[in-house]
Amino acid sequence: MADDRSPAERQADEERDAYRKIDQAQKVSQLLDSKAFKDATEAIMDQLLYRDLPNCAADDDRGRYRVQVGVEMLNLIIKNLRHHIDTGKLAQSSLAHMQREKKRRSAA
Repeated sequence: MADDRSPAERQADEERDAYRKIDQAQKVSQLLDSKAFKDATEAIMDQLLYRDLPNCAADDDRGRYRVQVGVEMLNLIIKNLRHHIDTGKLAQSSLAHMQREKKRRSAA
């Protein structure tokens, strides 16, 4: 499928996308840094490791597996959120490059 947009339209779309990613990264960063999020994730991890796991019988493979899955899911959520921050950093760098190029072309 052909892209009928002009180079200026593609550039504008790329810049909008970069701004969206940067904005999302800032929001995610605020979330990860918030006391409420830190308290919530700590409480969940404590419940899994210090309440649920010790209450599993020695032969309760299913119970231990549920705890393991819970820990892995919590870590995966945090990892995914951090990925959004990294994407925002890349978008910031890309946007700066686009702006430098635009300025260079307009000066020429």
